[in-house]
Amino acid sequence: MAGFLTPGRRRINRILDLGCGWGDITRHMAELFPQCPRIDCVNISRRQLECCAAHLSADQRSRVNLYLCNGQDVDLLPDPEVPYDLVIVRGVYTNFLPRVFEESVAQVFKRLSDKGILVISDTLYRARCNGTNQTFLAWLA
Repeated sequence: MAGFLTPGRRRINRILDLGCGWGDITRHMAELFPQCPRIDCVNISRRQLECCAAHLSADQRSRVNLYLCNGQDVDLLPDPEVPYDLVIVRGVYTNFLPRVFEESVAQVFKRLSDKGILVISDTLYRARCNGTNQTFLAWLA
């Protein structure tokens, strides 16, 4: 994230934490970018979203929006005319079926600003390629 903090870097106005889990990255982004007015968080677990909300400061709660939905439903998030400058997907995509993964990436791309950044951080492991992960591996190539 250091590159986002360099002098002269354009302001980050909207962040998406796709698959926010318990909210660790959400809180970190809220602290790292205090001028960012909007941080949207998506997760399929109500319990995790509630935990995330409980650990946000009052200032962070005013800027963070929590959405209970699937990771492929990025197109359903409000205000599609306001693009995301930064999208973080951590520990999520390896859990998606290939079709869901492809749909999610396509929806994220549509909502990303022209100079927006997509950060994907996932645990990849060496596995024998069979029909179930062929699409994912082909996309990475």
